[in-house]
Formats: sequence, C-alpha cells, structure tokens
Amino acid sequence: MHQLALQPGNEILEIGNGTGLRLRSIPDDCRVTGIDVSEAMLPEAARNIDRHNFQLFRMNVAPLTFPD
Repeated sequence: MHQLALQPGNEILEIGNGTGLRLRSIPDDCRVTGIDVSEAMLPEAARNIDRHNFQLFRMNVAPLTFPD
C-alpha cells in the first residue's frame, strides 16, 4: 500500500475486498469503499475493519457504477 503514496482525503476502491484484511493497511485519513460479489464476505470484512471511514457493498465488478 505504501507504494501508492496515498494522501489524506484520497478515496480508495477495493475490488474483491474479501475478509477486509487489506483494507486495514490503508491510512485512516483515506476514505475506503470495498466491494465483493460474495454476500458472506461483507460481514466478515466489517468485523475485521476498525475504522469509521469505510463502506462495503455487494457488487459485481463487471457493471461498476462508480465514477472515474
């Protein structure tokens, strides 16, 4: 993650967040959205993330509805 040179306020989209363990390595001053096609992974990820600035969605990667 540190290779991304994230700055405060950056918005991160994690595709295929799984259990959310990678999301924990993103700095607290960035906003994070995680998506996963598996309904079962969303509560698992929520349990593994101890931050307030994240959102999780069940979504397929093919028809993404996020702006560039």
